[in-house]
Amino acid sequence: GLNFKTWKLLEKWMLVHADHIVVVSDRFKDHVLDEYPEHKVSIHKKISVIVCGVSSESLIKSELHITSLHDPIRLVYSGTLDGWTSPDLLAKTFRKVLEHNTKHNFILNIYTTSNQEIIHKSLLGEGIDLSKYCVQRLKSDEVAAKLRENDIGVLVREKSIVNEVSFPVKIGEYLAA
Repeated sequence: GLNFKTWKLLEKWMLVHADHIVVVSDRFKDHVLDEYPEHKVSIHKKISVIVCGVSSESLIKSELHITSLHDPIRLVYSGTLDGWTSPDLLAKTFRKVLEHNTKHNFILNIYTTSNQEIIHKSLLGEGIDLSKYCVQRLKSDEVAAKLRENDIGVLVREKSIVNEVSFPVKIGEYLAA
């Protein structure tokens, strides 16, 4: 519709006139370049890919090299837990971290407005003890301070083409914290 076309024009104008463009994956870089083939050369010259330095594999395989002021290392998940990010997926990922990483102690802080009973059910269903996680509902003006209290921001998403080219607001919040 007209609304979509307007936003796409604005997006194109911003990309063409930007001094620099930063993306978080090679796949998203390719998506941006494919989206605007007539400006591919000019966009390509000013695009940088900055990938996440902490992969889920490094957490799980105990290859994480971190100097933390905290023991345990505090992981944080902030946001809703439905749709692309399910409580079951978060629970399974955290269980893998706890099972396979013996070098570090972890605790998972979850700040969400989602149904807390469902989140507890998923975590307990994966055998995760209540002492290993904390679920809190925060007011919007409390989120920034709470995020800063943690060491690593967690973003787990269902595998889909949309998730491979999208940029969740959560990443910006984690980086700002």
